[in-house]
Amino acid sequence: MDKTNNFMQSADTDAKAPENKVNFASSFSCQVLLRAVSESGMKDSAWGFYQSPSGQLEFAGEFPLEENRKFEDLWQSGDLEKAGILDSSPGSTLGECFFRTESLSFNTYVYLKDGFEISDSDTFAFLIHVGSLLVAVKYKNTYVLSNILEKNIAAFSKFLKLTLFMIKEIAPETLFTVLYSGFENHSMFYKFYKSNFLLSEAEKDVAILLYYAAKEELSPVPEKESPAEMFIRYFKNNPGKTITLPVIGMDFYSWKEQVSGFRELTETTNLAANFGQVNEIKEKILSSLRVSVQAEPYNPHDHNALGVYIDSINEAKSGKHYLIRAGYLRSKAAAILRQAFPSKFNFKGKIEIIDSDTIKGLDTDFSIVVRLYI
Repeated sequence: MDKTNNFMQSADTDAKAPENKVNFASSFSCQVLLRAVSESGMKDSAWGFYQSPSGQLEFAGEFPLEENRKFEDLWQSGDLEKAGILDSSPGSTLGECFFRTESLSFNTYVYLKDGFEISDSDTFAFLIHVGSLLVAVKYKNTYVLSNILEKNIAAFSKFLKLTLFMIKEIAPETLFTVLYSGFENHSMFYKFYKSNFLLSEAEKDVAILLYYAAKEELSPVPEKESPAEMFIRYFKNNPGKTITLPVIGMDFYSWKEQVSGFRELTETTNLAANFGQVNEIKEKILSSLRVSVQAEPYNPHDHNALGVYIDSINEAKSGKHYLIRAGYLRSKAAAILRQAFPSKFNFKGKIEIIDSDTIKGLDTDFSIVVRLYI
């Protein structure tokens, strides 16, 4: 059962507020604050929740933190010292990563105002996981958001309308990521795409949940277009979006061997040297790598192919930059992007995630995720 039955009306009204920064309540009136602090300590974000008179959990939006407005200023003096604090981490949804961009390197905390009690396990589960969801939305990481939703759909489905509102900003791009970057067939979504299905179906399927959140932006015309045609139209009319997608086919190219060797080198060196210094060098090198996603209209196997090129790690270690092939985007995603932007032959990007577990060979198709600027 959705515990935010009355939320959608206010969410629909306020979703168009400037910069999607909505405040249904001041920070002082929030019983719950979520805080996300980057591992470097340079970035600090906060969101609030409050309890409505009827006892429902409501979203107060993000409270921008600036030089003259610190996290400590969001509650009255003494409230933070008395607050209960729960730990959660966006990184836990990714597993052990060899590298992740700074926007994914956050520690998140749930602050409960003194006297506020979490009444049930559903609310507890929601609050523990919603911090990672909000970070993914803020930094527009569609791949991570899709993973968070898939792994925790039971928790978010209990607060379905609240969740739909919070993910609305990047729901279209995240739905695209879900449908066209993996290997699942999403038969339930395609079955219901042309039907007027019930919102309750979103509790069972992430693609349907995202479709509900994205429907206003996508303006689908199911009787006239397929989902792929819908996205071609959407991207064509809305350039400048960003998406994060996994790279496939890495087994066939030397970049995978380079990153595997670099991983072994850093781990071996860490055993004999200062861990902090080695890790800093690793982060500096990997963060500096250029990413280029380029069309291959000459490709005899797929004229819509988009090849992924990344700077050679071997060259980058000596301060040089030389692009080599790392793999491809999934063909379904590439076909939609090429048809949406037929005159655009190159998309810039950056590395978001290098998953050390998959680099070991457990699942090489998803060993690296790149951010694509379209």
